Formats: sequence, structure tokens, C-alpha cells
Amino acid sequence: MSNTIYDIDLTRMLPPSLQQDDNMLALANIIGKELQKNYELANQSIIYARIDDLEEKVLDILAYDLHIDWYDYSYPIEAKRALIKDSVKVHKKLGTKFAVETALGNLHPNSYVEEWFEYAGEPLSFRIILDTTHSRVGAGYSEIEKAVNAYKRKSAHMDNVIYQCNGKVQLSIETDNFNIKPIYCGTLNAGMYP
Repeated sequence: MSNTIYDIDLTRMLPPSLQQDDNMLALANIIGKELQKNYELANQSIIYARIDDLEEKVLDILAYDLHIDWYDYSYPIEAKRALIKDSVKVHKKLGTKFAVETALGNLHPNSYVEEWFEYAGEPLSFRIILDTTHSRVGAGYSEIEKAVNAYKRKSAHMDNVIYQCNGKVQLSIETDNFNIKPIYCGTLNAGMYP
């Protein structure tokens, strides 16, 4: 048995003369258990590094504290975790294409923003190409507009949302052969009519 902070046994650290004393053994056991409790409490205070392990109610509190504007308490837990993980990056880049794409990408992976010069639109406009193939939440227009308005720069405006979904189609081909006897009506010449 290793003697680390995770499973400390102070009785092994006592000198041989004190290992015979019952009071010292009891004291070492109590101190060891308290040190383990302190380690567990210290581990629980590490929040941001343990987002994948946190309960949903803790994620909701954390999202409120981090001011995630496009956070919905009805989202599935995977979507909540993704939003919280990227919230610091998004808040650093608010008002940019990166912020909008990152925020949308957490809920609708592979979605992106096309700016006006990429599709010959009006200056300071953009459109959203929303890939719903692996969406974690619903993709209603009003929800997307609310989210985009939270992260875009105020001088830009969204023209529209283009929904796309990728799917796979599997085709199979089946063949049969039929034996047909030709009708004899005279002399047959290959490739020619009689």
C-alpha cells in the first residue's frame, strides 16, 4: 500500500516505540482520515478543470456566474458543458466572427458564418450556415437569432440562416438473370434480321 495523500496511513510513519501505544495509533488514524477528507474537499473546489464531472445543477450555477448569455437551462447536459468550456474564449472575442461560430458550434457542430463579401451581400451583413446534422438542441430561427445577437458586433446584421443537413444514402443493386428461348422463325444470323 502506497502512502500518498489519497490513502495516507500515518500509523506506518510512527516510530516503533509509538506503534505499540494504542492512544498514538488512534490519533494517527483520526489525523489520517481528516487529511483524506481535506483532500476530497480541496478536489471539489477545483471546478473549471472538472466540467465533465460536475452535476447539472452546478453547471447551471457556473453558467450564471460566467454570464453565458446564450445558456438555456433546458439544454442537454453535453450542450451545457460545451458552452461553459468555451465561454471564456467567446467572451474574450465578443463581437467577432470567431465568437459567433464558437457559440453556435457548441450546439450545432460544423456551423459557420459567411460574411457579406463571401456571398456578395450588403456591407456589414452576414449569414449563418447552420449544420443540423449533429445538433445538440433545436434549431429554431428565433433561438439562433437570439444567440447570434448576443455575440455579434452591434453594427453587423444577420441576413438569414441557411439550414443544411448531411446524410448518407446507401444504395444497393440487385440483379437477376432470365433464361429466354428465342422463337425460331427461319435462319438466325448473329446481329442481323432474317
